[in-house]
Amino acid sequence: RFERRIGKAKRLIYPRRTAEDWRKASFASDTALAAQLEAIPDNGPRIDTREVSREEFVRDWEQPRRPVVIRGATESWAAGAAGDRQGRGGAWSLGELLRQYGGERFKVGEDDDSYAVWLK
Repeated sequence: RFERRIGKAKRLIYPRRTAEDWRKASFASDTALAAQLEAIPDNGPRIDTREVSREEFVRDWEQPRRPVVIRGATESWAAGAAGDRQGRGGAWSLGELLRQYGGERFKVGEDDDSYAVWLK
């Protein structure tokens, strides 16, 4: 059902673009963003919160104002919890997001006349 709505939205927004054009350009593909991100060099330093103390972080990264990717900082957050015994995932799991917001409409763009295009 959603595929029909997405197709309609694509035709409204880009009426001259065929389905083949969308496939060739990898629009709306799960791998499109990943391919773009792979093209960007990622050689920044990383630290894990379980291996670096607060004092080390302040001394090595915060005071000298050096950028760093921090891993493991959100593992204890309830939103990222693995789930409970009833099989529900954390607040940000795909299942929980679908349960909470699956019926919501959201704006995906505008048509050529600047009217909002919405999907459910």
